[in-house]
Amino acid sequence: MTSRVAMSLLRSRPRASRSAKGNNRAIGIGFLLLMLSMAFTVVAPCQTPTASPGANNPASVTAGSLKISGSWRIRSESWDWFEDGTASSTYTFPHSLLRLSIGQTRAGMDWQAEAAVPMLFALPDDATAAAPQGQLGLGATYFAANKGRRNIARIFLKQGYVRFKDGERRTLRLGRFEFLDGSEVTPKDPTLAVLEKTRITQRLIGNFGWSAVGRSYDGIQFTQNWRKNNFTFVAARITQGVFQAEGMGEIDVGFLYGSYTVPISKKGGDSELRIFGIGYDDPRGTVLKTDNRPLAARRADNQDILLGTFGADYLQVFNTAT
Repeated sequence: MTSRVAMSLLRSRPRASRSAKGNNRAIGIGFLLLMLSMAFTVVAPCQTPTASPGANNPASVTAGSLKISGSWRIRSESWDWFEDGTASSTYTFPHSLLRLSIGQTRAGMDWQAEAAVPMLFALPDDATAAAPQGQLGLGATYFAANKGRRNIARIFLKQGYVRFKDGERRTLRLGRFEFLDGSEVTPKDPTLAVLEKTRITQRLIGNFGWSAVGRSYDGIQFTQNWRKNNFTFVAARITQGVFQAEGMGEIDVGFLYGSYTVPISKKGGDSELRIFGIGYDDPRGTVLKTDNRPLAARRADNQDILLGTFGADYLQVFNTAT
């Protein structure tokens, strides 16, 4: 198991009053988690594993044909940005995400089961201002999404799937998994790979890896490869998580995704073309829609939200003489 630490620091502005005792408690918890992560860091004597989309390069060990891997990400967020005289706009809270998985790879099939344990501490209970400002930072968002709990920890199934394989040509994955649109093909050119990862991947569908909990999808994923070209189809429902520590259940929202990716290799530089389409269905009639209509009209609207998104992206690297 490895541990990773990241500090998210936001710009500083004049702060609203908040007890020093509360801030010191949050900082103390964050420091304790940091020390624990360093104490339990282990370097596994094995080959570097291939990370799944959204994974943080977890360390792994093997037990026969089984691969066991895990990661522990620890963060402390300090917010001091918003200006409001009625709610606290300055606070610090730590959170961590422990992930443990076991899986097996065979010639015609592989499977993986992964558990996630998100933990959030010292969430601010006074960082929500009156409208129109609302929640002052993600600390207030996590507090509201977790039913007013300041400290919360949960365990749930992050991934659990079976993938059937026909060599390298086609695969069919069933179950709960993470998916990032735009990551269907990894370019061989390192510059092109970086551009794809930072400018294309998960612009529309992702695992919310930046949040304290993340998100998975329950459904199917089919891929078909023709030489270098790739066709991918996904039909899935979204899970809870992201801001909610409870990530086991589903949200009544589904989507369809299809893409065709064409990598192109030329002497002057590699390129990649992707054509995609997404269908989105949100039948939750009780959720208030967020558009610019009057409030009364939005409250009366209990129709499904049906969206179709179609597009393409093209990346090109030009090799220049030195």
